Amino acid sequence: MNSYINEISAKVIEIRRYLHAHPELAFEEINTSKYICKILDEFGIKYKYPIAKTGICALIKGGKPGKTILLRADMDALPIKEEVNCDFKSKTEGLMHACGHDAHTAIMLGAAYVLNKMKDELCGNVKIVFQPAEEGVGGAEPMIKEGVMENPTVDAAFAFHVTHLCKTGQILVKNGPVMGAPDEFDIVIKGKGGHGAHPEECNDPILTASDFITTLKEKLVLNNTVVTVTAVEGGATYNIIPDIALMKGTARSTDVDTRNILEGRIEEILKAVCKAHGCTYDYNFRYMYPITVNDEGMTNIVRKAAYKVLGKENVIEYDTCPMLGEDFSYFANLVPGAYIKLGINGNGKGEHALHSSKFDIDEDALKHGVKLAVQTVIDYLA
Repeated sequence: MNSYINEISAKVIEIRRYLHAHPELAFEEINTSKYICKILDEFGIKYKYPIAKTGICALIKGGKPGKTILLRADMDALPIKEEVNCDFKSKTEGLMHACGHDAHTAIMLGAAYVLNKMKDELCGNVKIVFQPAEEGVGGAEPMIKEGVMENPTVDAAFAFHVTHLCKTGQILVKNGPVMGAPDEFDIVIKGKGGHGAHPEECNDPILTASDFITTLKEKLVLNNTVVTVTAVEGGATYNIIPDIALMKGTARSTDVDTRNILEGRIEEILKAVCKAHGCTYDYNFRYMYPITVNDEGMTNIVRKAAYKVLGKENVIEYDTCPMLGEDFSYFANLVPGAYIKLGINGNGKGEHALHSSKFDIDEDALKHGVKLAVQTVIDYLA
């Protein structure tokens, strides 16, 4: 394994830098997909493309019968103007790989190379899924609907995501919930507009929206949740109270039971506030990605694989569940899965958080990611 990893390490860095310089948004990863297919062709690995517009599923069949493991790499970038100065800085104005998806894709292509070299020794199959649209839109579900979990049937799924929260060569692991459900809501408050000099003659939707936001913070007290109004729009000038006000928000939870009551609790508060102000409302709550839950058995497989290739001292346990969302949850809802965080903080790089315009990685982390992915596959299939 190590000799193959050494062979491919420089190529993995080259891949990451190319992808970093050529970011594309959700379901627009056309050049990205063509580039990945080109690399897979060079490696002699079979794949199916396109799936869910721009997705790819590579398949490595082991020399011996066994289960099928899926490794997920997301591909899309973000609408962020990059502030990192490097030779491979984004060539597309206003777009940037600020969430490490370029690194994820490079790592999984490196793992594909190594696993393909070792395929005669593998007891089972490896599917490596290059997924579009993780950022907000969601590419996992449409890939599943188009059959990525079948032929052969997937038995377990794994994903590795870079993080600035630990050092290069370390990983963060946790059993149970590891990412929240990032649900969304839209509200239209309908009042009675009029002259700004005579608010007593109006049913002010802006005042109602303000009261709703304050009441929401005071009265919606639930464990394992964050509910935030993130956008408010109403009115156009100085002396006119408008007829309507618009709001957008996010309702995040890490517990299934709590998630199931959030929609109704928000509307209860909205209804009472609007009634008090003589307003009516339209309310739309959208369920987004499910909660991402790590299977204990699958997480233990990654732990033990990391003990072998990274050292036990570099496997860091954590017990908090961030409210961030992740559509790897769709895979992990169907089969036992594990979502692991890979440290990228080292050599003066990787200190900025995900989605920062200054986000960067210590590229030494790429080799550690390949090692961990390959060892996880070997141990699971064994």
